[in-house]
Amino acid sequence: MGGIDIWVSTRQSVDEPWGEPVNVGAPVNSASNDFCPTIARDGHTFYFVSNRPDGCGGDDIYVTRRRDDNGFDEPKNLGCQVNSAGNEASPFPLPEAASGPVLYFSSTRVGGYAPDAPGAFTGDADIYMSESHGGVFGPATLVPGVNNAFDVVDRALDLSGGS
Repeated sequence: MGGIDIWVSTRQSVDEPWGEPVNVGAPVNSASNDFCPTIARDGHTFYFVSNRPDGCGGDDIYVTRRRDDNGFDEPKNLGCQVNSAGNEASPFPLPEAASGPVLYFSSTRVGGYAPDAPGAFTGDADIYMSESHGGVFGPATLVPGVNNAFDVVDRALDLSGGS
């Protein structure tokens, strides 16, 4: 529908082959880049990343709801407490008993683990989390113990042999 789009492939059972990919269409896909799809464990809450113009900066995290008819509700930007002027990517929601739903993601926002250059608009990629309270995600915070002075996302790919 524009730049990068999100597609889906289904199968009847774990023993069956995957079907042909189908573009999920609007309102998830737009004229902008739409990518990094992740569905929550409930099978309906659907997170993705987009650089559509109504965001907080670069690539922002959005959420929508997959309906039983396989359509989607209008996506909502998670707001500028989660998103930043940098690029957010790879949203991954996890239920956590002690704090409720937590969204983990990477971000190139300033103020990460390593010092930023003076006047920088973006920083190194670090792993962040945001806790949901009453369905609203709070401010993004660095995940303790996983970030370092290297670009964590690129360094993780280097170690795994990814590209």
